[in-house]
Amino acid sequence: MNHRITYARVTIEPLTPWRIGTVGESRSTLETVKDAGGIPQLPPTSLAGSFRTHLGSEASTYMGSTKGADELSASHLWFLGTRIVWEESAELKPQIRFTTPIDRNRSAARKGGSHGVEEVCTAREIRLYLRIDHTLSGKEINKERLLSLLASWPVTIGGGLSVGLGHAKVTAIRYRSLDFSIPDDVLARAMVSGHGPEALDELLVSGKDQEIQPVPVSELLTATMKLTDLNIPVPNNITTPAPKDHWFHGTSWKGLLRARVEFIGRSVGANVCGLSETGQVSREWAGCGKCAVCEVFGSGTTGVGRLAFDATDLRQATDHKRKRNSINRFSGAVENLFSEWTTSAPNARLVIRQIRPLKQHHTWVIKALLLALRDLDDGFTGIGGRGATGLGAVSFLDLRLSSAIQELGITVTRLSDTPKITAADLREQQNA
Repeated sequence: MNHRITYARVTIEPLTPWRIGTVGESRSTLETVKDAGGIPQLPPTSLAGSFRTHLGSEASTYMGSTKGADELSASHLWFLGTRIVWEESAELKPQIRFTTPIDRNRSAARKGGSHGVEEVCTAREIRLYLRIDHTLSGKEINKERLLSLLASWPVTIGGGLSVGLGHAKVTAIRYRSLDFSIPDDVLARAMVSGHGPEALDELLVSGKDQEIQPVPVSELLTATMKLTDLNIPVPNNITTPAPKDHWFHGTSWKGLLRARVEFIGRSVGANVCGLSETGQVSREWAGCGKCAVCEVFGSGTTGVGRLAFDATDLRQATDHKRKRNSINRFSGAVENLFSEWTTSAPNARLVIRQIRPLKQHHTWVIKALLLALRDLDDGFTGIGGRGATGLGAVSFLDLRLSSAIQELGITVTRLSDTPKITAADLREQQNA
């Protein structure tokens, strides 16, 4: 049978920062994969895993099977490599974001918990190069179907997906099919003068474009908001905030809103785990994985919950810098002069996605989540650092709830109309 091959270049646009890696040698930093020169890399295996998940039941058809010795089959789809295209004048190195877990009893940074997270924030696009073998071991695949699946692929990169990292989208697909029983196709492949990505780019000049299909996003809740004077935690000697500083990360949203939901739940008598015998939240607490809050937000014992919190993009926000003085408490004189950076955005977005379906006994948690957002809107709390000095004010302008929330009987369009948590809602949890 004639040997036919399709080469393809998939252009991917990162929508948020991303990270691929694990704990570094210092044990205090979550590192991302880099080459010998310290430049971040994106192994094609990471994208292969994401696409295999997208294929679902069709994965074994296009990407091979390893179920058993009698069912082994090779992959028709080869992930040849990736190339990262950087933003103009960008530093070709990961940005380190420092993060600190919060002590739930003191509502302040936990001692000894500060650590760094390496993230890639300045990649403009990622080019993924593929090879498709039409026929292997007598089995022929539907090339058009595979290209269509690539065009509808909701790309994910690395870890931290539930807290806003690693979201991306396909923006273009260029492909060219070659039949090696045709001399012109053999000659076209043999005459390529470049190497690696350059060779495939040269070959694909005479290729075709695949139409990109819109990817539905499982947004559970979307809100437009006005942010005022959000603290940018940069060192005193920094003249301009870095790209990493213009994202309010999903982990910050998740931690803030979960703590507020737990507070509201305990106030109305809901079953919320984590209290010690003295009535305080245990410092060793990692979640029970059984109460409704753990089921919705996730826990250290059972992993990812039902919600994912996107990072809020503040790259179009307006930065402000001001000088501040610290005062000596004994003499009343100026002791130190330092700079403080803040940013403000008139139309920022909060997006909470649904990873797994919600159940009826989660109703009170969703109501508490909306009440927590109302507390932000009412000014009872803020987001980011230095909230005690009035920074990080949030004013919600628009609220959209998905059908998944409406199916729980919550149909509000304004936070001020959020229904109260009822005794019936709490009984649903007890009966679950």
